[in-house]
Amino acid sequence: MRSSSASTAVTESRAESRAIGPFSGLIICVTGLSKEARMQVMKATEKLGGTYSPQLHPHCTHLVHALKHGSKNGLSIVTLGWIVDSVKNKG
Repeated sequence: MRSSSASTAVTESRAESRAIGPFSGLIICVTGLSKEARMQVMKATEKLGGTYSPQLHPHCTHLVHALKHGSKNGLSIVTLGWIVDSVKNKG
């Protein structure tokens, strides 16, 4: 059985890892992707320190695969390839 302090240490370690990743401070939203693609984006986003959102909202900083929304209010529209390249180039 895990101790409370060990669990807290793991949680803090994950938070620190996210805080220093290349996606730190980014909120990556997705629209128009398959369930499988959404899961891949979510895993990659969290692995690289970002926050994932399954839908577009005013706090999103990057939008994956939703050309119909266009670029507005400082929102960067990126492709699934951008996520893949970011994972490959993280180190």
